Amino acid sequence: MKTSEMPKVVAFIPDNEFEFQIYKLVTKDDYVRRSYPNKPPKGVDERTWKIGRYIWRHIVFFVSPVRQHQCMPVLDIFYLPEDIRWDDKEKIAELDKIVDRIVECIPKAQWHSVMRWAKVLF
Repeated sequence: MKTSEMPKVVAFIPDNEFEFQIYKLVTKDDYVRRSYPNKPPKGVDERTWKIGRYIWRHIVFFVSPVRQHQCMPVLDIFYLPEDIRWDDKEKIAELDKIVDRIVECIPKAQWHSVMRWAKVLF
């Protein structure tokens, strides 16, 4: 794997149609996308697209080899649709579970950001 290549998601099985749509938004050919689509693709509503952008940002924070992605996603709440408030801890926790499930399907050797942050912290 080249160091600039985005990590591959291995064996992610969506629990429902929503997760399947999110997975298709954050990956391309089972690889994490280097960049997120600028507008909702055909067949994806704007709300799902916005949630996907939030989830994609968190995924690339963990695994991307791109240095710009490795910055803390502190403004990620602005990606969310208006009906999900920044202080809605239950809904945010649901989205974070999707992030965790996808990240766990990426081999740990490809968790580029985690390895970089570990060098800083330890």
